[in-house]
Amino acid sequence: LQIREQTYTSLEQARDQVERLVADGFEVIIGSPTVCQLAVAAGAQGVLALDAESLRHTFDSLVTLSAKAGGAPTRRLPRRSLEQPDTRPFKARHRFEQLLGDAPAFRAILNLAQRYAQADATVLITGESGTGKELLAQSMHHASPRQQGPFV
Repeated sequence: LQIREQTYTSLEQARDQVERLVADGFEVIIGSPTVCQLAVAAGAQGVLALDAESLRHTFDSLVTLSAKAGGAPTRRLPRRSLEQPDTRPFKARHRFEQLLGDAPAFRAILNLAQRYAQADATVLITGESGTGKELLAQSMHHASPRQQGPFV
């Protein structure tokens, strides 16, 4: 099981790195919804990973599948302690500029969310599990007049 970690700061860098991974023979790419879209467009399978625990679980599953398929002996990833959590409860960490994607529907949702962020109203965001509702909600909080208050 070959694992490579990549980082990027723009959509173009993400696209280039995903295409490079596919050219190097990677068939599964784990990442954000944008990275998953780029992986599929490049001919690989995209697997959504939103946090460290889901990423660990995904790798553990891949290791198990590899072992069942007769792959080389492998070991499970060790559980690492994460950085000390922020002591401020209900803190929004994500911003609109961190949400990458160029699909027209995605851009339309972001534009609408940016407008709603300015309203002094409660907003309900619904959708399938793993579609980024939390990321969108945190981005809206950061763009709102209430950004200095708690994210709830």
